[in-house]
Amino acid sequence: MSRGFADPNKTATLGVLFYTCGYIDRRVAANNIWTNDGARRGVMTIENPQPASSRSMPEMVVEWALFASRWILAPLYLGMILVLVGILIVFLRELFTELSHIGNMESEQIIVLALSLIDLSLTSNLLLIVIFAGYENFVSKIHIGEHEDRPSWMGTVDFSNMKIKLIASIVAISAIALLRAFLPLADAGARVDPVQLRWLVTIHLTFVVSGVLLAVMDWITSRAESHAPAARADLAP
Repeated sequence: MSRGFADPNKTATLGVLFYTCGYIDRRVAANNIWTNDGARRGVMTIENPQPASSRSMPEMVVEWALFASRWILAPLYLGMILVLVGILIVFLRELFTELSHIGNMESEQIIVLALSLIDLSLTSNLLLIVIFAGYENFVSKIHIGEHEDRPSWMGTVDFSNMKIKLIASIVAISAIALLRAFLPLADAGARVDPVQLRWLVTIHLTFVVSGVLLAVMDWITSRAESHAPAARADLAP
């Protein structure tokens, strides 16, 4: 055989190898496009398990309507801002009313005034926590950047933490109301209503027990979630 011609068997083998390599390269390139751009083009991928083309229009409309329904809560949080303004007005009115005759006030009256103002301030703090945490958990994120006055807890309070802060604030408000009811008992001619005091103590203890139970439930849930990955790893073959 002349040297100008290659062996036919070797030529056929090389042709098959070149064709196979080209096919593999085309498949790899197609797979990269399918993986990287699949979600953008509505193709089924791991990140997008159901392509948009396979879903009906009514299903997509219903899902978007359900997702947009979270904005119904926004007016509620705006209304709470008006409640904050009302608390401020009551705070200032009570403060200036009592300070107008502060020279004739006894020590118990000063303490009751301070407790009343603290009660209003705790209620305002409670409303502020509900507004910020509720809006960020259920409506949308508050994009204010790295503002110097941004609260440290903002964006970190989830629904579980919000429940704990809520019940803690309620317990503090109840304790202040109970203390205000007990302070006049030190006077000699004070009228004692044992039924009212009994109900105040019962309600306060109910709030305390509820807070403890909520904390225990959150602790059990966090423990279960922390042990879940280890349990799945043990069950894995």
